Amino acid sequence: ESHNVAPRLIASADDLEKLALSDTADIPAMKGWRREIFGDAALALKAGKLGLTVQKGKIKLLSLYTTCLTANKCTDELIKSAEVSIHWLTLIRA
Repeated sequence: ESHNVAPRLIASADDLEKLALSDTADIPAMKGWRREIFGDAALALKAGKLGLTVQKGKIKLLSLYTTCLTANKCTDELIKSAEVSIHWLTLIRA
C-alpha cells in the first residue's frame, strides 16, 4: 500500500511457495524493484532476522538483529521498506 502497488504484482501464491522452499527462487519478487520492496525483507523474515509482532491490531515487522543483512541494506531500512510486505502476504494467501 505505501508503495502504491497491487500485492499480486509483487508475488503470487505460487511464487511465495517457491520462495519458502528456496532463497534463490527464480521469481519476479526476487528481482529489481520487487526485491527492494519485498524480497529482501521476506528473506530476512524467513531467516529469522526479522520477526512479527502485533501492535494496536496491526502486524508489524520486528528487528531481531541490528547488523546489515544485505549489501547497503540494514535491518531498519528493510523494516521501513517492507512493513507492507506482511500485509501483502496476507492478501496473497487469502
